[in-house]
Amino acid sequence: MKRIIYSVLLILVAFWQGCSKVPDSDASAQEFQEFYNRTSWYWSRYVGLPEEINGYAINDHGMQAFLKSPSGAQMIYGERTPSRGMKSFRGLGNLKTIPNNKEPIFEIKSDYTVRNPDKILLIGFVHERVFTLEATHNETNRQEVFREAIDVAKRALEKLREQQ
Repeated sequence: MKRIIYSVLLILVAFWQGCSKVPDSDASAQEFQEFYNRTSWYWSRYVGLPEEINGYAINDHGMQAFLKSPSGAQMIYGERTPSRGMKSFRGLGNLKTIPNNKEPIFEIKSDYTVRNPDKILLIGFVHERVFTLEATHNETNRQEVFREAIDVAKRALEKLREQQ
């Protein structure tokens, strides 16, 4: 009997931990941070990337799209949805607000970006879906690549909002 009670309690705690309120689009960075870190995520087929972005070469690889900008910057786009499956994972990293950006798009600072200082990692939130955009730069073109990544992220955000 005790095993049944403990099992039920464990399942309820796991379920509660996996559930979190989706922040409104005008929520604070802290609210998005809590939602991102408390939610279990799993890769999903992307629907938010426009089929064409002027000057960008886009290669679809199923769950991710590989982009090359007119300046030569390499980007990887993917989306995730909440999941309770065994292969799901919690959001990791700290969300950093982007100056002059009112959209729910943030830069992620994490162990990955510390180990790979030539990577810019962005995340955007639309309802229960998040998208990630990883852009590669070198020390001389970081700002240009960052601007291009923000542009692609805003277009993806628009397309995802249209789909809602």
